[in-house]
Amino acid sequence: MVLSILTERIALYRSAPREARAFPAFLQTLCQFHIEHLIFYTPVILSLGIACYFSLHFEPAASLVFNMWVGSLALLFLCHNLTHQEFRYNKLRVPAYLLCLFISGIFLAQHRTDQVAAPVLQKPLKFADLSGTIRSIDILPEHAGVRLVLNDLVIEDLPAEQTPRTIRLKIRAPLAYRPGQRVTARASLNPPGQMVTPNAFNFQFYSYFKQLGAVGFSYNPPDIISPAPSSFFSGFWESMRLWIAGKITHAMPQSLQGVSITFMTGEKSTIPPDDLAAMRNSGLAHLLAISGLHVGLVAGFIFFLTRLGLACIADWALKYPIKKIAAFVALIFAIFYTCLVGAEVPTQRALMMTGIALFAIMIDRSPFSLRMVALAALVILVFYPESLLSASFQMSFAAVTALVWFYDRHRQTLQTLYRDAGIIKRGLLYILGIATTTLIAGSATTLFGVYHFQSASLYSLLANILAMPVVGLLVMPAAVLSYLFLPIGLEALPLSLMGLGIQWVLYIAHFVSGLDGAVMTFPAFSSLTLGLTTLSCLGIMIGPGILRLAGIAGLLSLTTLSLLHKPMNIILISPEGSLTGFYSESEQTLYVSSLQMGRYERESWESRLGTRSKKPLKFSASPLMQCDTQGCRLPLPSLKIAFPANLYALREDCLWADLVIFSTWSVKQCAAAQVIDRRFLRREGAVRIDIPAGSTSADAARPYRLYTVRQSHGVRPWRNAPQ
Repeated sequence: MVLSILTERIALYRSAPREARAFPAFLQTLCQFHIEHLIFYTPVILSLGIACYFSLHFEPAASLVFNMWVGSLALLFLCHNLTHQEFRYNKLRVPAYLLCLFISGIFLAQHRTDQVAAPVLQKPLKFADLSGTIRSIDILPEHAGVRLVLNDLVIEDLPAEQTPRTIRLKIRAPLAYRPGQRVTARASLNPPGQMVTPNAFNFQFYSYFKQLGAVGFSYNPPDIISPAPSSFFSGFWESMRLWIAGKITHAMPQSLQGVSITFMTGEKSTIPPDDLAAMRNSGLAHLLAISGLHVGLVAGFIFFLTRLGLACIADWALKYPIKKIAAFVALIFAIFYTCLVGAEVPTQRALMMTGIALFAIMIDRSPFSLRMVALAALVILVFYPESLLSASFQMSFAAVTALVWFYDRHRQTLQTLYRDAGIIKRGLLYILGIATTTLIAGSATTLFGVYHFQSASLYSLLANILAMPVVGLLVMPAAVLSYLFLPIGLEALPLSLMGLGIQWVLYIAHFVSGLDGAVMTFPAFSSLTLGLTTLSCLGIMIGPGILRLAGIAGLLSLTTLSLLHKPMNIILISPEGSLTGFYSESEQTLYVSSLQMGRYERESWESRLGTRSKKPLKFSASPLMQCDTQGCRLPLPSLKIAFPANLYALREDCLWADLVIFSTWSVKQCAAAQVIDRRFLRREGAVRIDIPAGSTSADAARPYRLYTVRQSHGVRPWRNAPQ
């Protein structure tokens, strides 16, 4: 394949005129570049600019970024008007366009960062008297209460310029609140949590772009001091979600309510933890993320129902284009469904693609192409650049791109198979289509799932083959009928049918997740590896000519490098210093300083190390540790590490150890080469220390690598360093 492509391109070069054999023209011929390829490259190059901005360790000057952007636009305009040569063989236009896109990505990301800037709580408030307006309500599973998101805040003893724009409170109370109500409460508030280890999930980044300045809980149920506004549009969608959730709660058993509410309102906080874990481990978690599947099924069912109803009226069927009318009605209902379920990034992408497909039906065009995917990605990146780093954006676009690419390449074959097929053959093709779709989408999203969650479901193909027909033929049609019958109070029958389908889906999820080896865990890998692998796959899928060869070479190189990975012993320290961990490479086990404190940090470490199948143990259980009442010592061949428990042990350990970890106090004097104390953690954040397994002290002057949050991520607007 590689040799044939190269031979073909070189022969084309030799047969070209002399003026077309200059290097830039030859490179464009070799790449088989055409102007229609720009729509594919545009979101990719824009994404590179956005990723470059968010990966910087410092905040670039806004004036510098703006001047660079204006300069790139001027260069593009100048190159476009300098010459009248054909676009595909021009030497300057394409590089100028790509450079402008890259700098535009940096500019858009910084502009969005400045746009959402809001005050963040700087230190914990144990007892804070506050008042605020309810913006949204999250129902917690198993009657655990609700989470209120409040804005328009007034917090006692906190100046207005330091008051967060939005906070989130957990309360243990029955659902007696409505959006728009003004409430007052005494609460405990904390700043958004720091990363538990370098390159872990960044809750501060997530909170910054949500304008979430603090999280906490209320000691007592908040008091309502003013009712919600009587305006019809004030809190309309949130009120409708709560109304539908209440109807489902009264019509369904408790075990089915959580998933049903998710399908109909997009609210995922109502799902019980056991069901959520089963859905995730069986490979059915994509059903809980309202995306293209749900919007497509809703729009498709409405399209079929409307067209069938119009076709039953002979005069209308003969006089009017009922197919186009059905597409318009389906588009209206798709917009309604998207607004109802919250319009998150996957849902927005799904609505755009579904809308384009339905519009294409209205104007008699083909509704499926990679251009549609590229356009949807471009729109989201322009308005929400930060979504590029989210798991939902990456996984949804990876799945859709792979599916559209595959089915677009095999469209003729599929049309031939479906033509003149009987009922039995169509049924078999439907099952085969589900299996093929699951295999392609699962393969495309596996890398992103491993990067974000460090796990992959091995039996997702089996689970989807058993569950997807029920979702497509029963659950979603019943959900649509429930929407139609809710206003007239006849929702009991469609909700009961929907409950039967969800009961089957949950049974399949628990059955598959209970199989031996259903989930495989992996250690976390770097963002650079994810980015290079993604670019290599995109080069193979959408790149012409030599870019496909580069993509294949990139994947082979990354695979080779992954096989050369050196085993490491790892020391982990939480940002507050309350928990310390030691990962032994030889035993594949995580040892921690405490099994009672730092539960969230401990679970995050287990996930990123890929040791969730093994229970963590205390330091004293490690055969490498020497522990007593004064603390622990870890004498490795290349490094001596001490974990003193008090000031008396600290004096002795400073004379013995190369590395002392004493997070309880700030150490003033110590003879050890490296000391990690409370002052160090406050300045640098969480710490990770990699120690090559099997190395000795003679191998290097400093036989370990120390990473901190500050070192790995720098000082950015969203990093709220502890005071």
